[in-house]
Amino acid sequence: MNCTRTIPYWNKWVKKYADKDVVFVSIHTPEVDAERVVENVKKYVEKEKLLFPVLIDNDKANWKKWRNQWWPSTYLIDKKGQVRGRWDGELDYKNSGAFRDVEQGIELLRREK
Repeated sequence: MNCTRTIPYWNKWVKKYADKDVVFVSIHTPEVDAERVVENVKKYVEKEKLLFPVLIDNDKANWKKWRNQWWPSTYLIDKKGQVRGRWDGELDYKNSGAFRDVEQGIELLRREK
């Protein structure tokens, strides 16, 4: 559910930055057994009209490497491959407005040379 509530922000940014130098990628790490089934993930991607690639991390290798603890986690990575921002959980949980911070971060990184 937490990821589902964040998808509209991610899709909005994919559209907004479609012709810019911004790349969006999702890594799906299952929380329950049904989410391990690749076909279920494909159906979900189609149903929710996700506009970004979704990689599948069934063995939690990426999850562990990034030391994730929450669904979803949103990262900003600069052109040099450095993590410059991280948000765990929904991007507007209890009206936090974290989605605005992410968008400001995207804009900041785009201005960097």
